[in-house]
Parts: sequence; C-alpha cells; structure tokens
Amino acid sequence: MRARWTALLGAAVVLLLTACQLDLPAAISLGTPGPTAAAQARLLAPSQPPTATLVSTPAATPTPTPVPVPKPSGPGLSVGLVDTTDLDLNRGPMAREGLQRAAGEFNLETFAVTVPQKDLANSAMRLAEAGYSVVVIASPYPDLAAFLANRYPATKFVVFGPGIDKQPANLVTLLYAEDQAGYLAGALAAWLTQKNMIAFVGAEWTLEVVKFRKGYEHGAQAVDRRCIVLGNYIHSFSSPPKGWGEANAQFNEGADVLFAVGGSTARGAMEAAAERNLPVIAAESDPYDILPKVAPDLASAALAHYDLGVYDALKAVVQGSFKGGTLTYDVTNGGIGLGPLRAWDSKLPPEAKKNLQDILDGLRTGKVKTDVQT
Repeated sequence: MRARWTALLGAAVVLLLTACQLDLPAAISLGTPGPTAAAQARLLAPSQPPTATLVSTPAATPTPTPVPVPKPSGPGLSVGLVDTTDLDLNRGPMAREGLQRAAGEFNLETFAVTVPQKDLANSAMRLAEAGYSVVVIASPYPDLAAFLANRYPATKFVVFGPGIDKQPANLVTLLYAEDQAGYLAGALAAWLTQKNMIAFVGAEWTLEVVKFRKGYEHGAQAVDRRCIVLGNYIHSFSSPPKGWGEANAQFNEGADVLFAVGGSTARGAMEAAAERNLPVIAAESDPYDILPKVAPDLASAALAHYDLGVYDALKAVVQGSFKGGTLTYDVTNGGIGLGPLRAWDSKLPPEAKKNLQDILDGLRTGKVKTDVQT
C-alpha cells in the first residue's frame, strides 16, 4: 500500500490520507529462456506497495490561508475544481474536460485552478467557503474530501478514489478499474512482441499505477504465459529523463514493446521507444495528437475516461439525483477501454484482433477476470 499525504494548510491541519492495499497473486512461472541478471532485477522490482496504516487527524479549528478564489457571480449552480501538478495521472486535464462538457450542457458557472500538492487542501476549502455548489477535487484524496464534506454539509463534493469506509451523504467518490485497462494493454503487447519480452515504466508507486502494471502483467501472460514482463517505478511523475533512461535499460535487456504510465515521466519513456521504432502503448488517454515524436510508433492506449465520472456526478447534481457514495467505471459503462490500433494495426494478424475483442467482451460479461485484487 502506498501512502498518500496531504495537508490542510492554515492553522496547522494535517490529514494523513488512506490508500488501498493490493493483495496480489503469487509470481507466475515464466519458463525459459530466462532474463539476464539485470532484467531479473527489474522483473522482481516490487509492484506491491508496502503496508502501512494511515489515520486522518484534522486539527480542531482549521483556518485556511487565503488563495485567489472568486465567489460565484449568481445564485445558479456553480462548480469549483481544483487539481494538482504533483500527482499527474492525467486526471486533472480530463476532469476539466468533464467539467467543461457539463458546463456547456447545463449552463453551469465554473472556476478551475491548478495548485501544488501542498496547497490542494486549502484551495478546496476556499472553494467551499466561497459558496460553490459543488467542489471537485481532481486528485485521489477521499479522506480530505470526506473531512471537507462533513465541515461544509451544504456543499457537494466529488473526488477520485480509493473508496473510504465512512462516506458523507454530500460526497461522491469516483473509482476506476485501471487494472482492466492494463490487462488490455498487456494482451496487445503480448501479440506485438517479437522477443517474448515487454517493458513497463511507471511514474510512481501509487494504487492506480500499480493496478495498471499488474493488469498489464496478467493480460500479457493470459495471451502467452512465456511472455516476460519487465517493469520499474521512477518515483516521480515529472522526470522525462528518468523515464527515458529506464525504458532504454529495459530495451537493452531485450524488451521490444513499451507500456508507460504517469505524467511527463511516461512521455520520456515513450519517446525512448519511438527513437528505436518500437511499439508504444500509452495510458489514460490517447496522446496521438499531442506527442508528435511518439505518434508514428503509437500502437494504442489503455484508456481510463476520468472525464466521464466528473460529468456524471455534475449531471446528477443538475437532475437532483446526486447521492453520496461511489461511482465505479470499467469496461461495462465505457469508463475503461482500448484506444484505436494505430501505427501497428497492419502488423497484427486477424487472430490477434479477434482475441483482443474476445478479451474486451469477456471483461464486459465477467467471463474474463484480471485477477488483480484491491
């Protein structure tokens, strides 16, 4: 389990936020030929976060420090959104897309701000104090959102998961099956590899990135149990050089397909693959139009539609059906999917495309399981 920390700045508020623990299956026998010693080290790089117990302990009288948050201009529904540059799983930009879609359809007044992680709590508090009908925290801080929801019962809150035990009636938590997206990516990678060895570069050891990785491993080995999956975490969402270096290290060990997850670190890894004309699988959204260096070698993307959850929550507010609890997104409701088979589409045999469709259908019906325990 990976610890996530946030602070309610002002008169010394500290929130220790609860993450989820992954209960993962035992390692799969990979058969022969085996990886080199260096590759074995990456293969055995732990993909399960260490166990820890975190407790939310807010101070008695939190007083936020002022941040520039304008008050809503009228009595209609208004939405304030805050995200952070420090935990970049593309949730912030995609959450804004969901906000913009809802604003356009339902004539909502909106205000969005991106702040450093240390200012996230204060900014969310200021949005509530300014009088916004809904506050969206586009980061995985449900304990922070629950604290604020209890403190401001007249305000509705939306936050990304993991889930929590005590869910206030004015809080919706958005949960995503990133393991399904990773599973689809792994199945595709197993069909693309020519060397029976594939690569994974993850930005950080967070719940979502681990779910992407474990799904990737299980999906690849569901297609071919002999497929060797290398992988490592960089422990930074914003280090393209380290992502580039780690990807190249895995390529030098023999991997010839890359799946990269997390911020500009993933971009650096994908650019390393493109320099070698190796197939790249992106995560969360399709970067074809925004990463020209990668586009020619982009095989697909493991999609997580983080915008959909924000849109659905705001639609429920407008329709008067907002209810505290969790909204779960997976392949059954369009929250998870596999992007277009782009540059490497013509290199996939027909049986590969049929197999990928069968896997997608199986995930929808429950016939196929990722076997990633959360």
